[in-house]
Amino acid sequence: MGTLGTVGVADKGDYNPATTYVLGNSVYYGGSTWIAKKNNLTGITPEVGENWKYFARGFGSDSLSQIEGTDTSGVLGTSGATVVSQELIDAIADKVMTKLIPYTNVVNNFLATDPNTVLSGPMGKSLKDQLDTTNSNLSTVQTVSIYSARCDNLTGGYVKFGKVVVISIQFRMLSAGTNPAMLIGFPAPLFSAGNGSVELNGIKTSSLETTGVYINPFGSLCVKTAVANDYISITGSYLST
Repeated sequence: MGTLGTVGVADKGDYNPATTYVLGNSVYYGGSTWIAKKNNLTGITPEVGENWKYFARGFGSDSLSQIEGTDTSGVLGTSGATVVSQELIDAIADKVMTKLIPYTNVVNNFLATDPNTVLSGPMGKSLKDQLDTTNSNLSTVQTVSIYSARCDNLTGGYVKFGKVVVISIQFRMLSAGTNPAMLIGFPAPLFSAGNGSVELNGIKTSSLETTGVYINPFGSLCVKTAVANDYISITGSYLST
């Protein structure tokens, strides 16, 4: 009876230069698995050629610190550079652990107090829109009207952000009187504790004396004691309805 030759692949373990290998024998050498392409291979080190072929390509070492790789994205510095694989893995791990923001730390509200959280993209857009609106409101001076020709030389106006009204205005009084309405068109004050008027700072520009002024419940600016030809400069803020 004849002897059957090698059928398929026969694993022969680590390569031994003293062993004779035949067609189909597989050995482990240099971190890779090789297959004998012919019979009677003794002392012929596995390498690509007529005697051996790669069966499973591997590495010459089991330690990443001894294996080089290509830093495709430039994690360690230069894109495409050849680097030690362990250093590349360590750098990627550091970025994942300390540089990237976990999804759970991305918030969708303006109420978070945890310093480790960040705003999501949509919330950042919402914040920008609100800031743009605020800047637009603050840069747009609203004008008011003179009531019954009681004053002239009106300059300035007010800006409004939400319920906050900020006034900076000046005019010359033409009519004397007590508590007359000089200007109309201001936002009505937000009433508090039954007080329907809001006191403001009024200064006579000629004498630098203070004078009483206020916004009444109807949004009119009134002077407590009006003296003809006095110039009054008014600044202040209040909450409106």
